Amino acid sequence: PKFMHHPVPTMTTPAPMMRCALAKSFGKAAAVVSMGTAPRPVLAPGNNTMLVRVKACSLSPSDYRMMSGDTRLVKTPKHGFPYIPGGDVCGEVIEVDPSCKEPKFKAGDDIIATWSMFGTGGMAEYHLVEMSLAVQMPPGITAVEGAA
Repeated sequence: PKFMHHPVPTMTTPAPMMRCALAKSFGKAAAVVSMGTAPRPVLAPGNNTMLVRVKACSLSPSDYRMMSGDTRLVKTPKHGFPYIPGGDVCGEVIEVDPSCKEPKFKAGDDIIATWSMFGTGGMAEYHLVEMSLAVQMPPGITAVEGAA
């Protein structure tokens, strides 16, 4: 399906919503994570980022430590609760930062990405990814394998 550009949300234009998993507090994942909605991320020029439609996401030991509240090795969610867990994803590039002079990717590319050691947000329909943290998805692997 063709991507429809959404305007930057304003007081009169609410942000489009997306489905996602939300961690509402610290605790065991099964007890604190539930499905919900959140505003869809908006691409901001100048950040060398791209908007990605997430096809698969994996949870790493760091994700579980963050959800449990074990912050000795992992920082707490940088925007507080609720937050969208998940850092390693596979997805399709929807839009690339228009101010990037030499983008590595273009709309339609399948990529594998991580949101760094303390990143979150992968368990959602869409997320912003830094181009430096992504690679082209190799042929012959599935989205689930790419996110693993």
